Amino acid sequence: MVLARLIEPTSKAQVPRVLGDLGLESVSVRTLFRSLARAQERGYRESLSGALFEHVTNTSGLALCLYDVTTLYFETEREDDLRKVGYSKERRVDPQIIVGLLVDRAGFPLQVGCWEGNKAETTTIIPIVEAFQAAHGIEELVIVADAGMLSAANLTALDDARLRFIVGARQVRAPGDLEAHFHWSGDASRPRPGCSSQP
Repeated sequence: MVLARLIEPTSKAQVPRVLGDLGLESVSVRTLFRSLARAQERGYRESLSGALFEHVTNTSGLALCLYDVTTLYFETEREDDLRKVGYSKERRVDPQIIVGLLVDRAGFPLQVGCWEGNKAETTTIIPIVEAFQAAHGIEELVIVADAGMLSAANLTALDDARLRFIVGARQVRAPGDLEAHFHWSGDASRPRPGCSSQP
């Protein structure tokens, strides 16, 4: 199924046709769905995530993570628990989901998250970072995100978790955002009360 989706990113129902076009032995759509259910039951996603994490830490180390989100829409009018009509940059009114991806500095995937389509993108960064930290016992990390993730609540949560961060900001807003952050959270170059500035 992965090979078929790489060659022709189409629906799962089309996978048997794509495999047949390649001259490969095909399977039924029902078999594909049973395999997906089995993969979920056996925790393959978690196993794969662990292997990806091990690869990154063994090859390049992990000090910096980049995070971004996108929306995926569905050509249906019906919403369900996950597919919801929400903010769309393409101004679509179809139900959608939000997908967030945490990658290392080389773009190697580390963690993926999925949320309801009507959830604000800014509310996704903290849950995915916390889940990644908990899954791998990470304390020190620098998180890089774009201006869409810039919110006082996110900066405070990252700061409270003792994580360093680089967050893009629109040039017009940056001075005010930084001034407000330093006013309420203090200057990062000065030690916090109860924290030693010595290594």
